[in-house]
Amino acid sequence: MTDEHPALASFLGSAFYQGWDLYGGTAEACAEDYLRRMPPETLRAIASELAAVLERSMNRDELERFLLRECSCYHVPGGREGARPWLGKLLRAVRRIGGEGSGL
Repeated sequence: MTDEHPALASFLGSAFYQGWDLYGGTAEACAEDYLRRMPPETLRAIASELAAVLERSMNRDELERFLLRECSCYHVPGGREGARPWLGKLLRAVRRIGGEGSGL
């Protein structure tokens, strides 16, 4: 699936590598810090790929495996939030950071 979602895999694997939480802060702050450095075309690609993943009918376990195995994302929220709502928050952050008029 990484071939289908290269921008998303690069974003999640880079922002949430194995030691991402050693520097403090929240997952949201980590993501936003990474996203603010990305050019508009990368933000568009991440938004598109995130939306495509959210449209897939993966159950919670499948989605969490996808994030870890295919995207090397070492932050998968557990508990009530789970991965799908978290990815929805990330999509909204990408769109907000990309700006309303950017086509995201």
